[in-house]
Amino acid sequence: MRARRDLLTDESLLPVFKGLLSRTKPFDCVGTADEARLSLWLARGRLKQRGRPVPVVLAALEAELGCADKLLPLLTEWNAEHILPDWWPHADSFPWAEDILADVPPDCRLKPSA
Repeated sequence: MRARRDLLTDESLLPVFKGLLSRTKPFDCVGTADEARLSLWLARGRLKQRGRPVPVVLAALEAELGCADKLLPLLTEWNAEHILPDWWPHADSFPWAEDILADVPPDCRLKPSA
């Protein structure tokens, strides 16, 4: 069994993460640049809110992640073009979405439109 490692602490992977944030997705199993940006932004926010240190990769990507609040709708986007089975729950029924949104830093929450 291989030892587990935190990829966000491996500085040699920084070019890989930067590539995921700047290109179209290389494979179907990899999210889009916006999905990667939102995921890393949420991970960084959760760590900061819990008072935990931000890993070197997330710290190095700070400027590129910025305030990704405009990407939050990706958490609930769902379209009919997928190969998910009928028994798979719809996006609006995921209980974890509430937890993720609760971890959004206060200065990056979506502002109500005027």
